[in-house]
Amino acid sequence: MIPNVLDFQLVYNYGAAYGIFQNQRIALIGVSIAVLIACWVFRHMIITSRWSMVGVVILVGGAIGNLMDRVVHGFVIDFINIHIIPVFNVADMCINLGIGCFIVEYIIFRRAARD
Repeated sequence: MIPNVLDFQLVYNYGAAYGIFQNQRIALIGVSIAVLIACWVFRHMIITSRWSMVGVVILVGGAIGNLMDRVVHGFVIDFINIHIIPVFNVADMCINLGIGCFIVEYIIFRRAARD
């Protein structure tokens, strides 16, 4: 796509982010299910603003996407290569954006509490 910056590369990731926990399919499926259950059970405590609501929705979407890949294929299909970080997929972006929403919320509300 953009030479030396962005291209698409098919990678079968048998681990988690950055290739850690290689060949730990059952454990990674368990972690995904635990995250989904925790988001459901604690949703009333987690969702305190629009930022956290969007964060939970995006995070859950990403977790479901990667979970489906692991259950169906036994690995996650990564394909976005930015060359300065490991290859990733849309579900990974969703998980990171969801966490980013929580960070933004924390910064906004921490600043509002100080003022």
